[in-house]
Amino acid sequence: MDLFNVVASTVGLHLTGLAERLYGCAHRRTTFPITLRVSEGLTGRQSAQSETYIACLECGRHFPYDWTAMQIARRVA
Repeated sequence: MDLFNVVASTVGLHLTGLAERLYGCAHRRTTFPITLRVSEGLTGRQSAQSETYIACLECGRHFPYDWTAMQIARRVA
């Protein structure tokens, strides 16, 4: 019975890793959307580009966040 548990957990870990590589992070616990403050460039003006993202609390991955749609932004291929 112990051998079965070892094999089952090993197969489960490999399948989870494969699914994560194919579909991305499946965790549900994330941070509140974060927008980093843009520092001033050499010209003295702030950059127009700032990125808002959320981070997974379990694996640490960052995902772009769309404030207008209030959801994770889907990347267009």
